[in-house]
Amino acid sequence: MKVIDITESSSIKSNIEIIKKSDIQVAMLDVNDLDQFKETDLCNKNAIYLLLNESEIYIGQTDRIYERLKNHSRLSSFNRVTLFTSRDGVIEKGMLNYIEFKLIKKYRKNADKKVENDNKGQETSILFENKIKADNLIKSFDEIVDMFSIDLLKNEMEALEDESESAEDFTIQFEGQKFDLDKGKQIDVFLGFIDKIFEKNSQFILDQIREDAPSFSDIFGKKERFSRGGYKSSIKRRLGEHEIHIWSGLSKKNKLLKMEKLKTELEEYERKMCNESVN
Repeated sequence: MKVIDITESSSIKSNIEIIKKSDIQVAMLDVNDLDQFKETDLCNKNAIYLLLNESEIYIGQTDRIYERLKNHSRLSSFNRVTLFTSRDGVIEKGMLNYIEFKLIKKYRKNADKKVENDNKGQETSILFENKIKADNLIKSFDEIVDMFSIDLLKNEMEALEDESESAEDFTIQFEGQKFDLDKGKQIDVFLGFIDKIFEKNSQFILDQIREDAPSFSDIFGKKERFSRGGYKSSIKRRLGEHEIHIWSGLSKKNKLLKMEKLKTELEEYERKMCNESVN
């Protein structure tokens, strides 16, 4: 099991992946790994779960996750499971109903996969403070989906986008050119910006290419990157004489943040080179 604790450390114990933040735990596993999952601390927790295959998704909630999955009538139609619970593994029943309802509604609207739930979930009235906690769990889950390129809502070219992003400005100016993520395909705008950076200072980009596949934090690599569902989550790009792979599993917001970061780091890089040449 691979445990990625964003707040602490990582360890590798088997093929199940568990990602932890301060308020949430997310587990990803193949259906065939359920017996191994039974050995984890999460097996008896209450949780939201998503059953997945190449074209479908089923969303549910339970107070004993292992028993529910093991005996699920639809399990044979799916090959993967993604599930999440709070950091302490305790989610009040009303919150479970609320989160399930929200996710079914959200994924029916945005998912490339067909949502296989027969109903829309149970719309439940909950205390205001529990609603805030539930919304924060959904937000944390979305962030992990985005950060680790989990293929739930979008394909490898367009990762999860927050519904609230539509009112924001997603443009950046560089070298007299405007790059607008709301105009045209986002990935084309993003790659066009990288081309412009390379044109301005190719060595700046070459210095950032990692020997392995690209990642969320290091978006340039020499090898292809695949998501946990087996989908390609990097794009091969030729920059001058160099062929590299660029991470593509970013939301629109994170594409803009990466563009702004590259622009700032390029300015610092060129200042440093200028100072070194003077000295």
